[in-house]
Amino acid sequence: MDENLLGLAAVAVVSIFALISFAWFRYRERCERRASTAQGCPDCGSLRYRVAAGQENEIVASPRRQCVECLRLCSVPPPRWAGFVAYAIAGILLAAMAFDWVASPKDWPMHFSWKGRLTVLAYSGAMIWIGTRVIRGKA
Repeated sequence: MDENLLGLAAVAVVSIFALISFAWFRYRERCERRASTAQGCPDCGSLRYRVAAGQENEIVASPRRQCVECLRLCSVPPPRWAGFVAYAIAGILLAAMAFDWVASPKDWPMHFSWKGRLTVLAYSGAMIWIGTRVIRGKA
């Protein structure tokens, strides 16, 4: 009986925290924000914006903005550090694959099959491509 009550109490606490955080983030989306000088509205140059509505089901690095003064929708490119993170992930994956390729069976408990190596190469290539697009500002 005590284990059930403890589990129910944990579920209730997590549910209340989720509802409060959801309400907080929805409130923050409606609030007016201020952009940095280089990221103002392309039309009027205003630095005041709101997060555009209709992005609830999207996964984005930087959400679309709506200018408060002229109501234009615009998007800001993702930060450059995201490209360097993509490069780091690709480097770590390639280093793990290279170590797996040259290590003896005693040194490394996990080994990639040829399908795993092909997957790592494809994923690393995609991360390098994404990182290059982000750093060049084309993403």
